[in-house]
Amino acid sequence: MNSKDSVSGPGTVANFVTGLFAIAKSGMGLLRLKMELAKAEAEQMRRTLLKVLAVFMLALVMFWFVLAYGSALLVSVFWATMGWKILAVMSAFFTIALAGLLLYLNAMLRELRNNAGRCF
Repeated sequence: MNSKDSVSGPGTVANFVTGLFAIAKSGMGLLRLKMELAKAEAEQMRRTLLKVLAVFMLALVMFWFVLAYGSALLVSVFWATMGWKILAVMSAFFTIALAGLLLYLNAMLRELRNNAGRCF
């Protein structure tokens, strides 16, 4: 057998093509495996985010109960000495707190709007 037959024979091309198909099949299998892993990680992250959201919403509801009962407690404690004025004081406090939060939100939105122009 001469060296020319072993390099350029018909079996060599078939082996080369078979090897290429095997590599392509392995690559597709690896790609499929990576996609399944990404899907599993995304589902796990989704479940975790839903749990965090549920706990946050429950904490938010509890915060409103604390705020309501705390306000009722303050009114009942100070009603004897201040009368209706305690309601005015609490209303002023919550109004000032709301105005501060709205100003802070406005500043955050303005900064977000300014930074959005830089990103694109």
